[in-house]
Amino acid sequence: MTSMPAVIVKKSGFLSALCYGVFGLLMTCVVCGSVLGFTALRILDRQASNALTLGGEVLQGLPRWKEALPPTLADALSDRRAPEYRDRLEYTVRLEPARRDRKRSLAVVEVKNTGDQIVSLLALDVVVDDERGVPVQDFRTYAATPLAFDEGEWRGPLYPGTTVKYTRSVYVNGEGVEVAARISDLRVFTPRDAAADAAAPDSE
Repeated sequence: MTSMPAVIVKKSGFLSALCYGVFGLLMTCVVCGSVLGFTALRILDRQASNALTLGGEVLQGLPRWKEALPPTLADALSDRRAPEYRDRLEYTVRLEPARRDRKRSLAVVEVKNTGDQIVSLLALDVVVDDERGVPVQDFRTYAATPLAFDEGEWRGPLYPGTTVKYTRSVYVNGEGVEVAARISDLRVFTPRDAAADAAAPDSE
């Protein structure tokens, strides 16, 4: 009688099957995530190249777009920051009591352009201190803007030799308080016609 080899079959328990399933799912997620990540990187690389190309074309076309704009908008976009021009500006801020409200005061802002440049933007930071020197209120106001509108603080450019004067309400009384201002931003520009005349060669 011949002896046959015995075959032993081990049955996995519930926990073993659960572990195999969890590890298999994790491996599948890792592989799928890697494939998706590489695909996303390739797409982003192509999109970045397209964006750089488009950005270069836009920058090259900006001068042509600027020439096609109306003169008012073109002049407003041709300004530059000029901190050295602050010496040509005379500005003062003082407090005056409001007539109908004792709890409020009026900050009177006055700016004069004594130079030969057109100020397209002038921002002033105003601080109100009490009798102890503690700031009780501060705000930013614009004495000059590139364009002029009826609403808001769009007062328009400040031309050479001109003065702008206006008021802002502050909720402090005028007893023992002080007000001070400083220039936080200053830009000047030259109209396109003047710039073209200056750049044109002398015909004589």
